[in-house]
Amino acid sequence: MPVRLREQAARDADRSSAMPSQGQRSDYRNVHDARELFARKVLGSTNATTQKSVLARGDVRVPVEMTSVPLHADGAVIGVLTISRPDDPRPVVRREPPPDLTPRQHETLEHLSQGLSTPEIAARMQVAEETARNHIRGLLRELGVHSRLEAVVKAFRNDWL
Repeated sequence: MPVRLREQAARDADRSSAMPSQGQRSDYRNVHDARELFARKVLGSTNATTQKSVLARGDVRVPVEMTSVPLHADGAVIGVLTISRPDDPRPVVRREPPPDLTPRQHETLEHLSQGLSTPEIAARMQVAEETARNHIRGLLRELGVHSRLEAVVKAFRNDWL
């Protein structure tokens, strides 16, 4: 747990009365759940997860949807990437129309959003690694982006996934 989050939790605990309110119990449960999911990803026992939470700063509370994936290198988890976006039903005016992706490119985009590597994508799609690379290249070209991460962020920002 990041130091700032621990410090905030400690301050919140100091300010709370002997019996926490329903909202505080819910906040503590959310923190516990987030810690558990993070630990599972670091240990390699969980892949991508999506969860709803609330980010708070002072009196401002923003409901968010967080998607997290473990980052792998040489068969080990080296970090966890989390994308948070407001969980707001209001439409965003700046959304781009969905691209004209082939079914395989859309499947590839879904696999990228789960944080899968090229060999893992190839195995899931039951194709050779070079074919998976070609699907990824075609997807990046179609989306007008230069990296896998940029493709996933663009897809989430525009609600294509």
